[in-house]
Amino acid sequence: MPKQADPLTILKKRRMPAVVLLDHQLHRCWRNGEAATLMAPLPGLPDGEISPLERDLTRLAADLVSSHGEDPEVTCRVDIHLDGDAVYGLRADMMWGEAGRAPMVMVQVDTVSLKREVDFDAVRRRYNISRREQDVLRMLFYGKSNKEIAELLFISEYTVKDHIKAIMAKMEAGSRSQVLYKLTTG
Repeated sequence: MPKQADPLTILKKRRMPAVVLLDHQLHRCWRNGEAATLMAPLPGLPDGEISPLERDLTRLAADLVSSHGEDPEVTCRVDIHLDGDAVYGLRADMMWGEAGRAPMVMVQVDTVSLKREVDFDAVRRRYNISRREQDVLRMLFYGKSNKEIAELLFISEYTVKDHIKAIMAKMEAGSRSQVLYKLTTG
């Protein structure tokens, strides 16, 4: 049986949420100190290139803005960002101001878990995942793209996609993010 996470331990590892405000054209208007720290340029990134967290945050906000235009009832989007040893929960919400003003998007970044270990053998047994699917799942957990997984495992990207579809079906997950969520929440 997999070891259950102690909720108190997880809460002690959490930090204040990072908050970023974007205008309707997805330009950053404001961010708190925690967001400035999380989104600081990474060493080795070329000038002008944004951090992976900022890229995911902006993509989530763009998804919310585009889906809100199609369906006014959609006011929130949630996703997970994995960065090395940290897992971040992202939540984008539409913010309405005065009448006639364009809406803004508020994105909250919450540190879900730091240095959380995953027992991949237990996951494999629990969900009846093959050893090869376990290899793909491990690389997915560490943030590798389909192309990177294919290169590392010496298989085609189509095979990687097939493995990911099988993993999602076995874990009853509708997306890669849900797979990662299930892995990080026990």
